[in-house]
Amino acid sequence: SAPGCMFPAVSGLTCAWLEALQTAFLAFTVLSVTDESQPEGVKNAVPIIVGLTITALIGVFAPLTSAGINPARDLGPRLVAYAAGWGAPVFQSAW
Repeated sequence: SAPGCMFPAVSGLTCAWLEALQTAFLAFTVLSVTDESQPEGVKNAVPIIVGLTITALIGVFAPLTSAGINPARDLGPRLVAYAAGWGAPVFQSAW
């Protein structure tokens, strides 16, 4: 299992896919509720809808992957650290 995963039965690849799924679901939600064709009531509730979506995603996925939701937030700094000379150890605790 990957060190970022909280259950030994969940592989690193599975954790990466789950993180991608969370990101896609959140993006879909944000794009859906911010669409110009939405009625005024939905437009006024965007912060609540997005906040509840994030809360639900964390509640469901945090036990499995720590619910980072955005893999780029973790991967970008690791790539910079690797390029700066820290080497392969920066990837030892990924997902």
